This record gives sequence, C-alpha cells and structure tokens, in this order.
Amino acid sequence: MPLRRVVGALCAALFGLALLGATPANKPLRRLVFHFTYGDANDMTTTSSGISSSGQGSGINNYVARVSDRGTIDVVVKAAQPDGSLVVSVAEHARNTRSAPATTCIVYSDTAVLCDRTKKVNLEEMELLAYLGQNFMNPVQIDAKGHWGYKVSAAHSSMKSGYTISGHKGSKFYVDMTRTYTQTGIDAYTARTVGHFTYDSMRTVPTAIVERLVTQRQGNFGKDVTDRTEVSYKLIDDSMAPKKP
Repeated sequence: MPLRRVVGALCAALFGLALLGATPANKPLRRLVFHFTYGDANDMTTTSSGISSSGQGSGINNYVARVSDRGTIDVVVKAAQPDGSLVVSVAEHARNTRSAPATTCIVYSDTAVLCDRTKKVNLEEMELLAYLGQNFMNPVQIDAKGHWGYKVSAAHSSMKSGYTISGHKGSKFYVDMTRTYTQTGIDAYTARTVGHFTYDSMRTVPTAIVERLVTQRQGNFGKDVTDRTEVSYKLIDDSMAPKKP
C-alpha cells in the first residue's frame, strides 16, 4: 500500500480517538496489562597485570551471569496533562525476582519517561512506558519513507532513536526501531537497542514488542562490563478494547 494511504489511515484513526467522550475526573482513563519475558546476560572482562601469589602473570578473565524472568506489567493511565504527557501508574508482577510495586511516572510523546526516583522501576517497565505516550506515532512527523525519530539531550546524556514503518495491515503498523543512549561522567556507558513492534493505531498502543539491548560500561581497574538484555511484551488486556458481543 502506498505510504500516503498508510499515513492517511493513521490520521483517520487518531482523529477518531480524539472524538471519544471525556472520562470523569478521579477515574482512571485506561488500564493496560502486558505479559513480558526478560532475559539478561552480564559479561565482565577483567584485565590484570603483575605476578600473583600463585605465580600467574598478566591475563584476561571473563565472568558471565544470567538472569531470566516473566510475568505481567500493569499500566494505569491516571490523567492527561495540558502539555500532552500522561500521568501513569506502573507495577510489575514477576515470577522470580523482578516484581516492583506501583510507581507514578510521567510519559511524553517523544519517548521520555520520568518516574519517582525513590521507588523501584525496572528497565523493562521504562522500555514499555516509552511507547505509551500520546502521539507517539504522529503522522505529521512521519516522512515519505515511513521514518521518524527523536533526539533528547541533557548535560551528561543524549538519546537518539529512529522508527521506520515496515508494513501495514488495517489499523496495525509494523515498525522497526533503533536507539542509542550515551551517558558521560563517572557512570559513563553506552546503550544500543534494536527491535520491532506492532502498533495498533485505533488503540494508540503497541500490542507486541521485541527489543534487544546492549549496554557497555568501561569501569576502573581494567573492568569492562557488557549487558545483553532481551525483552518481549504482548498486550493481554485493555480497558478500552471493544467489547466482544
């Protein structure tokens, strides 16, 4: 299908959503539940020099730690702010160790997410929230090749992300993504993410996501750490989903 028709379909879907009636104050606007899987491999390489008590000299040692989990992530949309951001509550219910209590966050359309720093919020929660902002897929920003992106920078960090529509069927858009996040200073590191997801323009949320994240840190005393994380999500409940007859 020509891209102009694809973007036209997206515009129509978002316009239809805007015509929905307002939700009474103090009542959640929406509740979303995603099933998730999480896998992480942490590789640490240490470089040593000199002669140890065992008589061994310089060398390189590798250590690998692996973590996996699965469960659900609940997102409750509490309010829409005048600047277009959403106030949400996010909670994680995991089978093993990654459960996290409900925490309040603010989600922006450019994938920025701010959460209460005094509470536990896992990486997989933050990654999911990034795609739940209003106008995340804004037809005005999508170019002739089906691409759009965001750039965010601060004093010691920067983020650049890109998204490309690879296909379209009905209200579902298939999107490929890349993202690079860089932090400088004492805790300097670089994180690169690739993935793909299915975005439902009628419901204005992703229904399935797969991401692979590689984070590299160069530590002191010859320690280099690489984290390889893979996360997948599937939408299993939506309070705004059409009711089945």
